[in-house]
Amino acid sequence: DTEREIGPVGLGCREGGVLVPVRDYNTLTQIDWVLGQPEADGRDVVVLTVRVLGPGRGTSGIAEDQMFSDYEQKLFTRVVAIAERHGRRVMLLVAPGTNIFDALAQSAVQLRAGLIVVGESEVMTPERQAHLLGEAWDRTPHDVGLSTRFVVLGKDRRVLRSEEHTSELQS
Repeated sequence: DTEREIGPVGLGCREGGVLVPVRDYNTLTQIDWVLGQPEADGRDVVVLTVRVLGPGRGTSGIAEDQMFSDYEQKLFTRVVAIAERHGRRVMLLVAPGTNIFDALAQSAVQLRAGLIVVGESEVMTPERQAHLLGEAWDRTPHDVGLSTRFVVLGKDRRVLRSEEHTSELQS
């Protein structure tokens, strides 16, 4: 479905779920890791990819025939295969944005996510990922009661949580 606003009701998920952003279909270890965690068993898992819009190229929405690009279809096909191996259901979401971190923070707020799990970036340190998401979180209007943790899953499958290298995303 295409919607103007992202929300738990429209997506069919409960508040407090896990939001897992993905970009590269060759690096989806964060999905596999999340779905294998006991903490995620009782939570809905939303897999998000951000469709980056260039400056001045705005959009009035995503048409039905543009819902998934070929790349997004391949990306989500691999995500669904991982979910099926775990016997789990995931919700797939494409959100347009000009800044990946702002789109991620806005999606987390709108879905009232309790946890964001990202894979370690190829181009920046986990500390930098946490810093950029923290800045985006601060720019995104949200209620004081929303508490969302941010976790980076390292390439070596080491988990970097808020008490180590990431920031607690809390008002």
